[in-house]
Amino acid sequence: MRQFCGIFMTKLKEYERRHPILIIIWSVLITALLVAGVMVGLSFRHNTAKEDEYIVFNNKYIEKELQQILKKDKITQEDLDSLRTIDIEDNQEITEIADLAKCKKLTQLTIKNCKLNDISAIEGLNELQVLDLSGNEIKDITALSKCYSLTELTLTNNQISDISPIYGLEKIQKLVIQQNNIGNIQEGIEKMKSLTFLDLSKNRLVNINQLAKIEQLNFLYASSNMLSETPELEGLTNLILLDLGNNAFSELGYLGNLEQLEELDIYSNHLEDFDVLKSCPNIKRLNISYNEYSGLNGIEQCPDLEFLSMKGTKITDISVLENLHNFNTIYLDNDFDRSQIDFMIGNFKNGDEKTKQYLLDKQYNLND
Repeated sequence: MRQFCGIFMTKLKEYERRHPILIIIWSVLITALLVAGVMVGLSFRHNTAKEDEYIVFNNKYIEKELQQILKKDKITQEDLDSLRTIDIEDNQEITEIADLAKCKKLTQLTIKNCKLNDISAIEGLNELQVLDLSGNEIKDITALSKCYSLTELTLTNNQISDISPIYGLEKIQKLVIQQNNIGNIQEGIEKMKSLTFLDLSKNRLVNINQLAKIEQLNFLYASSNMLSETPELEGLTNLILLDLGNNAFSELGYLGNLEQLEELDIYSNHLEDFDVLKSCPNIKRLNISYNEYSGLNGIEQCPDLEFLSMKGTKITDISVLENLHNFNTIYLDNDFDRSQIDFMIGNFKNGDEKTKQYLLDKQYNLND
């Protein structure tokens, strides 16, 4: 054997001397084959690892929605980490969103008009800033109590009766929670130190006095509730808009010192007097439609008034408005005597269609 090896090496050296180029070519080919083999092995290992990285979803409907958002059939954790916004609407198959707990970097989440009733997965989404869960079947919002980065929260049209779990969310600026089952406001809502916009319309509220503690509030919507007694809102000195329409007020007295208030909506109640205007002498927009008013005595308390809607009332004389120099917009019933609004020619800005046409014709005739 040793002799054979010696003869082979001698022949190989002789061959190298005679054919050096062929030897180089063979060396390159062998090296290339070895490298290719290594690369195939690495690729196989990489693909196997990649398969292991793909997320296995428990909810096929959530998976399909994410596939559409990401435009991918297979999704990795890296893909989910890249998501900042998710918008899912009108999917009646979605009742829970546990799979979204993996989307840790989300800042905006919308799940509207689904059948969602379990939102526990949201608890770990610490970077969430804007959340809209309108049109679902949510009753319990405890899972939101640790979403400390939220600035806007919309929960319209659900089955929520208790909003106290979110009182500790100090960054929320806008809260829309209309069309739920809220019957009262528990103590502690003043902890929401950034809240400036609050919509509680279409609930079952009988008292909103607790809201007076939200001193920084600018916009308050409490229409379509069951309010019948004058609310005590003394602390709301920064309020700009107040909507108390479509409630059960037969009297509405002094609300508090609301000198910053510019718009008051008290439509669709049973009101007859303007005692409420003592609270807000600086209002510019007033909606008193569909009440029991028979006159405008008292409205002179608001010298800056620009807008008045008085449809569905018993008012026939509006001469007092002639003394309001900024007045430019009015909404009247079709059968109202519009000869009384001639004083608005030249200062008219907006109104119902019949009023617009009347003043347009008047202006045209004057120009002739």
